Amino acid sequence: MKALAGHRVRGGATRQVVLLLLAGALLVLAGASYWWMSRPEAAPSGEFVAFHCLKCGRTFQLSHAQLDKLWEKHELRTGSDGHVLVKCEKCEEFTAGRAEEPATGER
Repeated sequence: MKALAGHRVRGGATRQVVLLLLAGALLVLAGASYWWMSRPEAAPSGEFVAFHCLKCGRTFQLSHAQLDKLWEKHELRTGSDGHVLVKCEKCEEFTAGRAEEPATGER
């Protein structure tokens, strides 16, 4: 009977180790899926966003890649109304906001 009791203790310890390994694997899997889902998606490279300067009236376009570079360099500003402002290529001030209509011709 004592031999059987010792076997049960070892079996219980083995079960705990298996459950601990399974819980660890689930935690690793949850962490990996959180990391995968939280990665930023690349912006479409062939699309452009139109901007219009309120100071000089110039309308120009920036690609999503250009906007990403401006974001990384901290070269975007937020206007008093909360909209994003970029530096106008002509007057070189942060007075160009996103245009309602796509810009025609200029890039």
